[in-house]
Amino acid sequence: MPGTDVQRPLLTRGFVEQVVADGDSTIVVGWCHGVDAFVLERFRAFVGEAEHDVLEARLHEASPDIAREITWCARAERARLVLRLPVARRALPRHALLTAVPVAADGRRGLGIHTVVDPAVARPTAASIDSIGGGYEFAALEWLGLMTELGGLPRDGTVLDVGCGIGRMAYGLSAWLGFLGAYVGLEIMTDAVATARSTFAAFPRLRFEHIDVRNAMYNPRGALTTAAVRFAEHATGVDLVLMTSVATHLPYGEFEHYLRQARSVLQPDGRVLVSAFVLDDETEWLARTRPDVRRFVHHRELDCWVADPANPLGAVGIPLPSFQALVQRAGLRLDQLHPGAWSGRRPWLSYQDVAVLRPE
Repeated sequence: MPGTDVQRPLLTRGFVEQVVADGDSTIVVGWCHGVDAFVLERFRAFVGEAEHDVLEARLHEASPDIAREITWCARAERARLVLRLPVARRALPRHALLTAVPVAADGRRGLGIHTVVDPAVARPTAASIDSIGGGYEFAALEWLGLMTELGGLPRDGTVLDVGCGIGRMAYGLSAWLGFLGAYVGLEIMTDAVATARSTFAAFPRLRFEHIDVRNAMYNPRGALTTAAVRFAEHATGVDLVLMTSVATHLPYGEFEHYLRQARSVLQPDGRVLVSAFVLDDETEWLARTRPDVRRFVHHRELDCWVADPANPLGAVGIPLPSFQALVQRAGLRLDQLHPGAWSGRRPWLSYQDVAVLRPE
């Protein structure tokens, strides 16, 4: 199953766009390309935990729309795929996770691409989705692949989602986690918590909790300081702590506190997944030479690097040595760091940099 192999997967990007009926077969339409320099040879297909044969596969079909987005990767020009599975579309369970796992010629797998079949949750309003930056299903399912493959999250695992917003990451996890799995989302915005609770009301193993932490951007009247937050009050024995777009809106000291709290609730073999803007000489050079690359400047009062001094917590960047030091002081170590599209570095895996942390 995806997420259970010890070998680190090849890096791929993709998405399942459609799951349609064709007689007694199911047709899966999507796209996938290698981020690493290799060619996808075949796919394995899963519905829930059950693997299904792939009766027919059309791979490397023309994909000009993907190539326009991912100009740096020649493989994106022929990333479209069509798979035929020997199961009727009407027989697929509701809210089942359908996963297509790319496999290279040498047998190594890539990151699985996913969709939720006939979701048993109502989609949040457009305004709610816009409030978290859009990309509801795509981001949720992209990060599900990162959580299960890079984060090693099992189906019976426990996830702590720090800064869960309206529950975007819970969308894919609601179909991945089994009866023994659990999810706790922490969020400082009361409206976002209310939306998440309403969306996932039918999933009692998914909890959303409000922590009234003061933040100049998102909760300026909060009663708590970041230093007062204790993750152990909300979850323990956690397999995966998720922090997407958390480090990007905090001063370094507050981010370090959250890392320490993550370490305090983490299983010995657990992991922390963080998205961030990690700065180094290459990102500085690219920002100076390319107008499409975000540039960060030092903010003297906060003593951190920011994209906009007038709105310093709108986007916070962390120099790589500082990032490594924060991680180490929290009792963690940096296991993987994958560049993000924001920086202009190639190849990239997601929009922000993706860091995988493990207990020291």
